[in-house]
Amino acid sequence: MSEANKHWRQGQMGLALTITAAVIAAFWIGGSIEWAIPAAIVMLGLIAAMALRDRSQTAETLYGVGDERTRQLHQRTVALAGLVMLAVIVTWYLVTVAQGDPNETLGLLAVIFNASLIGAAATVSRRG
Repeated sequence: MSEANKHWRQGQMGLALTITAAVIAAFWIGGSIEWAIPAAIVMLGLIAAMALRDRSQTAETLYGVGDERTRQLHQRTVALAGLVMLAVIVTWYLVTVAQGDPNETLGLLAVIFNASLIGAAATVSRRG
């Protein structure tokens, strides 16, 4: 690994650890420390994947760094994760609507996601 790549990776790790600390602090300040633990575990899992990037096919795919096959796997992974999030947000929103208390935040997230999906499709189809 070149010195520049090593420096870049250290910066990524530092940023990820800072974000993890901010997540824990936000939950603590908000009085929901019990939710900080699962959030911190997820963030630390991502940091571990960053550290193992050179030794793990999963981590390599997660970051999309490598040969063409890895980049294609990354694109498919991101697309699948996006579709899962779309299904979760829309379903959750519809459940709140059916309960008679529509969650405006979920509705807004669904609109933003769909608008960005359409915009991305239009952009990608023009660029080839």
